[in-house]
Amino acid sequence: MNEGTVPEVGLGDLTHAEWARLQPLLPGGGLPGGRWSDHRTVINGILFRLRTGTPWRPASRPASPGWNPQDTAEIARLRKRELELAGTMVTHPYWSEFTAADVLAARTALKDHHERQMADASS
Repeated sequence: MNEGTVPEVGLGDLTHAEWARLQPLLPGGGLPGGRWSDHRTVINGILFRLRTGTPWRPASRPASPGWNPQDTAEIARLRKRELELAGTMVTHPYWSEFTAADVLAARTALKDHHERQMADASS
């Protein structure tokens, strides 16, 4: 899906009005690495997983050498907890205290700071 297209809204996906409100809060530009989808597709996927409890797809590589069943169970427990925390963070009322412009400015400042640190570290 291209950023300029208006996707069909699926059951449980962000509505066009919700997306219009959320989109300005997300970082723009940049070159995503690895497998990448547009922000709306990614957020709809996260919401689907939160809504249905569907687990994240397991890694396509085998477990690290030396892992035993207890290690594998602990990783599964930690991944489940990570998903719970992500849901708690993104839905916390704290975020409603900020305007979209303030959130965008803060995200831009963090991105710029990170990019400066990376440039300094490579020089």
